[in-house]
Amino acid sequence: MNIRIGLSSIALAGAMLASLAAAPHAALAQGAYQPQGPGGPGGAAMPPMAKTVEVQLQIEASANLAKEYPGATDTMHHGLGFLAPFGKVEYFCGHGFPEETNFPLNDWEKGFFDAFTGRADALFCTYTTDEGTFYVRDSVAGSVLQLPNRQGGRNMMINLVVGGTGPYQGATGVWTGFTEGLGSPAPGQAAPPVLLKIMNGYVKLPAEK
Repeated sequence: MNIRIGLSSIALAGAMLASLAAAPHAALAQGAYQPQGPGGPGGAAMPPMAKTVEVQLQIEASANLAKEYPGATDTMHHGLGFLAPFGKVEYFCGHGFPEETNFPLNDWEKGFFDAFTGRADALFCTYTTDEGTFYVRDSVAGSVLQLPNRQGGRNMMINLVVGGTGPYQGATGVWTGFTEGLGSPAPGQAAPPVLLKIMNGYVKLPAEK
């Protein structure tokens, strides 16, 4: 008799636990269940979290794609390519961009670039997708391959994301990679006939309000 009662109690407890575990999922499917904050039922909800996105950049910025950025004092590079997962992207890089006044190179950034690239004169870049524009500071960390007679090579790059527009407003991030080119720049042009920019890193997007 005691054994049968014990087994019945265990079976009943198991059924209750299964029912409790399934309840939130069933309620969620009906749109009624909402996660509780750390205080449990009635506690404060968890604050929204920033979203971190892994990015991969592939751009051609060759001399044949040379184009001036509106209002810039010096457009050094212009390119087209992809910034995954955000899609196709158009890229400009140089000095004196109109938007640059809102993102001046501050002392912390100067120290960062000076420490990791040996130079504190990072360029200002825009990466524009269908959704908005990323604003980025760009600098060369050093050359790992230089062909004879300055006919090209590979430069290692560091980019800091400093802001953006649309859904990218307030974005931050770090991208590292390289530019690889063949052929010397033509007179008055910064880019050689073939120039590829390949980078990887992350973007941190502020939480939606």
